[in-house]
Amino acid sequence: MSKREVYYRKEGRKYVPVAESAIDLFEALPYGFYVVEVNSTGQHSRRGIDPRFADFAAAALHLKSRLVDILLDASRAKLSAKQPLTPEQLAAWQELNRVFGDSISLLHPSLQDIAAQFLEEIQRKAQELHDNPTVRAAYEQYLMAVELTRDK
Repeated sequence: MSKREVYYRKEGRKYVPVAESAIDLFEALPYGFYVVEVNSTGQHSRRGIDPRFADFAAAALHLKSRLVDILLDASRAKLSAKQPLTPEQLAAWQELNRVFGDSISLLHPSLQDIAAQFLEEIQRKAQELHDNPTVRAAYEQYLMAVELTRDK
């Protein structure tokens, strides 16, 4: 018999057992559809997805971490002054950068939250388009073509 592991969830100040072993853990999930990605930066999942958009949900989940990297790079603190800095101001800016290094962020929302909102908006727009009868018919033809070529 294999070793059993117990999984707990914190409820208030107590830890309550919720499932045993990895198989039981999946059995403990609420009904619905899930997309899970495990990569070098961790595990990411989305639940409650529409199975018609499972391929899109998987692609969006995969692209979320790349989108965060792009946003992080684009939102790095940069100096923007309306007039030339005084030597004292320039020295203060350089000291701030030296002390904080790449870890400095000046008042911006979480990049994870921005990426999630961005991808949710894309999915909302895709759902809106999918409600159009012409788009829905084309999508159904696309799904049939995918199924016909899946084994190749």
